[in-house]
Amino acid sequence: MSKLSILARLRTAFAGLALGFAALVFAPVALAGPDPEVETAKRAGIVGENHEGYLEIRGDATDGVRRKVQDINNQRRAAYEEIANETGVSVAYVASEAARKQFDRLDEGEVFRTESGEWKQK
Repeated sequence: MSKLSILARLRTAFAGLALGFAALVFAPVALAGPDPEVETAKRAGIVGENHEGYLEIRGDATDGVRRKVQDINNQRRAAYEEIANETGVSVAYVASEAARKQFDRLDEGEVFRTESGEWKQK
């Protein structure tokens, strides 16, 4: 087998893994659909994404929003663990990749916390 053939197979396998990884990362959360109360809190800057792949409360949130954020984070954690088990990478790696994708998807004005702990607005 030639080196080019091996490289082509590796590329194909990696592309498939990457697509599966991306689909699995957000499947559980996407199935539930966005929560209107949490989305409102995100637009107001009360809830933001953090670099670890989870939502974070950064202001005065109602008990209902706090519960919903915790529920969403629990769903994310379960999805990250499942993906990590299936792909052989760490949960932290899966979560950080998910965070990167979430940062890209933020709407104008929403906030996120960087690895240095600084909150920024998109």
